[in-house]
Amino acid sequence: MVNDGRSLVYFLFLFSVDYVYSEDLKTGTNYTFRPSIQGTIEILDWRHNGNLVVEWEPGSDPHFYRYKERASLDTTTGDFTLRLMKKEDSGVFRGQFQVETILQEFERTITVIDPVPKPKVTCEQNGMNITLRCSVDPSVQAEFTWSGPNGFSESGNSVHITKESDQEKVYFCIAKNSVSHTDTEFNLNMCPHKGGQGGDGGDGGSDGPNTIVIVIVIVILVLVLGLAIAVYVFWGKIKDFMPALFPGATAGGTSREPRSNGECEQPLRDVNNTSTETHVNFVPPKQDKESKDA
Repeated sequence: MVNDGRSLVYFLFLFSVDYVYSEDLKTGTNYTFRPSIQGTIEILDWRHNGNLVVEWEPGSDPHFYRYKERASLDTTTGDFTLRLMKKEDSGVFRGQFQVETILQEFERTITVIDPVPKPKVTCEQNGMNITLRCSVDPSVQAEFTWSGPNGFSESGNSVHITKESDQEKVYFCIAKNSVSHTDTEFNLNMCPHKGGQGGDGGDGGSDGPNTIVIVIVIVILVLVLGLAIAVYVFWGKIKDFMPALFPGATAGGTSREPRSNGECEQPLRDVNNTSTETHVNFVPPKQDKESKDA
């Protein structure tokens, strides 16, 4: 068996197939397929989903068609190791081995999946009713179970609890799949009333509405203060330019406030009398001296 793709040729006296089964593997792990071959291997190859991965025959090094950077082959035992498993590595791996004219086969189906991350717990409280919800990244396969005080146990991503006087109770959400499991605890005293959500077993979120109210009050106070300053500055400006409308103004003329004896320093003008009088003194022109002598 060489790179020209020739098929394995055997003089077969016995055909043996190892037990076939499937296995789930976690992404990022290393896995070794162990065919447990008895005897001396004369020739072998490994395939993934029918595609040739590696082949070997005596007198040569293993020739890899795939996975060269993260695979290795033991030509003595026939063990095939694949490192840093990925989801796309899922499928059927089949090994063929000629041992003393006997063909042996090994087949294994693997499914590579992501491990379960730490779940997130959220809580909603409406009156006497409390609802806990558990979630993980939607791309990860997971099943959820709950445990709590007094032997509490339920399945599903959410549970409904009736509020009790003792809120110091802890519930656990367990998320699991075939390759891993993890849990998050949640204390009921972190559960807000309707309109807020607590999460990750500690962030109750009940301060959200109060924070919004405080921010609104601060904004209103700042606006009122700014308006008062603007009015004060504007008031000072118009007093300088319109003294007639503000009896207390002193800029631009003498005060019109009455003296202590009841008299004004300057007579007030009748603002209703808009007529004016003009007096012109006629000065006759001077006569020329020569005309006078004549």
